[in-house]
Amino acid sequence: MPPKATRALPRKRPVSETDGDGANNSRNPPAKRAATSKRAPARKNIEPETAPSPETATTANGPHRRVPLGPNGEYFIPQVFPHECFKAIGKMLLPPRWVNGIDATPDRELSLKSREWWELNSPWLEEDSDDEEEDEEEEDEDEDEDEGGEDEEQNEKINASKKKNDKEANADVMAMHKIVGELSSLHPDHIWVASMRGYERQRWWLMEIFKRDQDDFSMHIYNDFNYYGTIEVLENLFVNFEKVLKRKSHTSLELWQELEGFALLLNSRCVEIECEYSVYSSGPRSSILTTNRYVHEVCDDSDRCGQILELVGFMTLAVIDSLQKSGLFSKDSQIPNISIILALLVKYAWNTAAVSDDYWKDNIGWVFSVIGRAENANISLSGPIKIANILEEIKDTAPTQTSASRNKWTKGTFVKKFRSYGSRGGDQFEIAKMPANQREKHSLGGRGSGLMF
Repeated sequence: MPPKATRALPRKRPVSETDGDGANNSRNPPAKRAATSKRAPARKNIEPETAPSPETATTANGPHRRVPLGPNGEYFIPQVFPHECFKAIGKMLLPPRWVNGIDATPDRELSLKSREWWELNSPWLEEDSDDEEEDEEEEDEDEDEDEGGEDEEQNEKINASKKKNDKEANADVMAMHKIVGELSSLHPDHIWVASMRGYERQRWWLMEIFKRDQDDFSMHIYNDFNYYGTIEVLENLFVNFEKVLKRKSHTSLELWQELEGFALLLNSRCVEIECEYSVYSSGPRSSILTTNRYVHEVCDDSDRCGQILELVGFMTLAVIDSLQKSGLFSKDSQIPNISIILALLVKYAWNTAAVSDDYWKDNIGWVFSVIGRAENANISLSGPIKIANILEEIKDTAPTQTSASRNKWTKGTFVKKFRSYGSRGGDQFEIAKMPANQREKHSLGGRGSGLMF
């Protein structure tokens, strides 16, 4: 039964709204209603203009949604694709380590049914809408089978012990990861923070490195290909920093965010111009034990790598100069992570030179200047693991520096050093841009080491 208020409403329309014999004149509504009952003209679909700045892009449906962009306004490749795109991903030659998820939920809640996913990724999808259609040929996936056999019981004991010992550590790690990506204002006691632009820079350059990793694409072109691919990305990073530095309207904060993203990239352990790893070699014939042996690999163009380490220093010092001029290089600066970012840069340079048996010792002399200027500003470098030990080593080594070595970092500038460096990056080592016959020639026959390949 309808509510009383509804029954009390008048059921008849005024005579003025009917024709002469009292019939309802629906074709001729009153003037006031007729004016509002007309349909508005259809809006034209206007394509959004190119963002005036790579940092101000927003989506049409969500004006407050920040769309991550590369240094030149490029769109990021989506990291999660719906299951329907599974076969197309391999054909598009997307970096396997970057595309790390397939949405197989029943309703595609992580991709197709997610408004956030569309807002963040639709620009890239529209930009690449002319790509080839997905291949209909399906390839059988290899399934790895664990053959425990005789060591099954021993492995179970080891795993049980490991789970018990790591339970508390894993709980701490999980608690830490839950807040990653949240606003730092919500966690004022958490010192590991980064600006949004700095974080996006780190992700962009990381994606570029993955595009040049022959192992990810199950290829072998030559031994040092990955090293040179990484160097090419670093050169592109230096080109971008030089562009920002030369722009008259740049701010100290913009320079800092470029350096911030660089430091986070170095901390990702994906920027390798050298590496040291352990392998197992057979022991004496009379022994059934194995010995642990360390193997050290360095890019064969070690002089070029040394120049890159110098550019890292000149870039860091250029940013410090700008912060000092703006009054931002101090203990109580509005930039909350100066201590951590500088510590990451110093740690990377010092450890890289140490692994090379101090071959690049002269190329990282800038760490003494960075630490000295930080101390003068009452900034204590902290954050990374074992940074206190590294700072102690640097302090003990400081007296051995010559005056020529110290003057090298005070007289030179990033622009002059980069001009003398020569190479300007590019995309020569980007695997997806190689001719198909060249990729086939160097293919190992697999589908990459990523999640889906």
